[in-house]
Amino acid sequence: MVSAAIEEQIHKNALDNIINLADENKGFNIVRRKKPKQKPMIGEGDKENNKYFFEGRYKKPEDKKIWIFISKVRDDVEASTVQKFIQEKTKAQLSKIAVKHLATKTQSKNNKCFLIGVENQYKDQVYNTKFWPTGVAFSRFNFKIGHHFLKDGISQQLT
Repeated sequence: MVSAAIEEQIHKNALDNIINLADENKGFNIVRRKKPKQKPMIGEGDKENNKYFFEGRYKKPEDKKIWIFISKVRDDVEASTVQKFIQEKTKAQLSKIAVKHLATKTQSKNNKCFLIGVENQYKDQVYNTKFWPTGVAFSRFNFKIGHHFLKDGISQQLT
């Protein structure tokens, strides 16, 4: 057991070391990263003025697509087959459904993957497990993880 006098001496030595270090660093500033300042938003236009032929980047909800990643698909299935399947189940226009086969790093059997884009109005339908055939895995496509699939110009092909 450490006596109270020894504890007090240890505490005093620690304080002296802190004070000495502070004396050594006189004249120097501690560098801290500046936090970015957010500029306040004044407002956003809500009037449709097509007279001037320009508009903002806002897309109407019906123009947006949801992107789905499906995997564990048999090797004999093609992108056109998946597209026709979705078209029959959702009754969407075939031209509004984007399907792209994604090449995976491992070539395991019956593990084809596809990237699918459908209109936002079919979101509840395609996120339902009863929509997809048995054994097919699906999830929302994560663009941060799957960005390497987009290097071959897929964004222009699928929009």
